[in-house]
Amino acid sequence: MIRVLNVSKSFHGGDARRVEALSDVSMEVARGEFLSVVGPTGCGKTTLLRIVSGLETPDEGSIEIAAQGSSNRPSVGFMFQQHALFPWMTVEKNVLFALSAVDRDRRGAHERCRECLRMVGLTDSARSFPYELSGGMQRRAALARTVASRPEVVLMDEPFSALDIATARDLYDEVLEMHERFHMTIIFVTHNIEEAVFLASRVIVMATSPGRIVGEVSVDLPEPRDRLSDPFVDKMLQVREYFEKGTVG
Repeated sequence: MIRVLNVSKSFHGGDARRVEALSDVSMEVARGEFLSVVGPTGCGKTTLLRIVSGLETPDEGSIEIAAQGSSNRPSVGFMFQQHALFPWMTVEKNVLFALSAVDRDRRGAHERCRECLRMVGLTDSARSFPYELSGGMQRRAALARTVASRPEVVLMDEPFSALDIATARDLYDEVLEMHERFHMTIIFVTHNIEEAVFLASRVIVMATSPGRIVGEVSVDLPEPRDRLSDPFVDKMLQVREYFEKGTVG
């Protein structure tokens, strides 16, 4: 569904140096696939997501995204590292705002909003404002808003990095449920190797200076995944080997 072809991107640093964020990056993502992109800070993971989303344009290379039906480009949802909820809107109104551009049927939008809030366990918090919620609940609200419009592609930029382990693991289950239920194509950026192996069917590993792909690991493990099993640990070690080679190389 998504094809990234020889993409390069540079930025000017504060001291006028040219920083090569991405160099000749190519990858393909199948329709309905859950792909994790792992790498250290500064390897261009976020830049890659922004280019796929259309928020940035590459200096070289191209992005091809195949839409279903007659539309030229599929709908894309972006869940940022910061939850980016509107603080002056309730949780319900944040989700309804995301639906306003795609669902003119007010009753249908409210039904879809209630469904998404129910899936993330926020039914009782629909009238709450973001500042009244815990960090985990804010992430749940952001997740509901991201998927409410049923985007074909969901891009997630380290969405759970600031959460405690227990809360993050609860959200993993909710993301996997939505992926299966709505058949979305997901690209999930993280620096957490365990998180990547638990969620994805395939993990791409990136390195810095310049940002580039240095490895790929297929995660052909049964669901639900057992983090303590030998096969799971083996997959983590495969990813870590690429990660460490890229860090020192």
